[in-house]
Amino acid sequence: MLGVSGALLACDKWFMQALEGDRLTVGNLYQRIRQDPLHGNLNVIMYGPIDERKFGGWSMCGRTLSPTDNAIVSTLENNNAFNPVNISKQAALKILGAVSTLKSTEPPYQYL
Repeated sequence: MLGVSGALLACDKWFMQALEGDRLTVGNLYQRIRQDPLHGNLNVIMYGPIDERKFGGWSMCGRTLSPTDNAIVSTLENNNAFNPVNISKQAALKILGAVSTLKSTEPPYQYL
């Protein structure tokens, strides 16, 4: 394991991801993601130290948005659409925080 935690949200062909961990490890992982031809149009919303991990209970939690995910839907309805290109860092953390607290019968996806 890399010691990286985080969250991933997929919605309307967009993805939004938070990565938490040692600065060098997260930086190296981000470079690997950037070089992967499956990823494009990457936009860093926020980068820097944090006081504590928000997604520390997960190696990587992730969900695909569905209408039954009320916590996410209600958050997104504030903007009427999900478009992470112009999202504020506060809104991004709020949305990803909602992803990490979703109650689901599915186990979280493990990416790392």
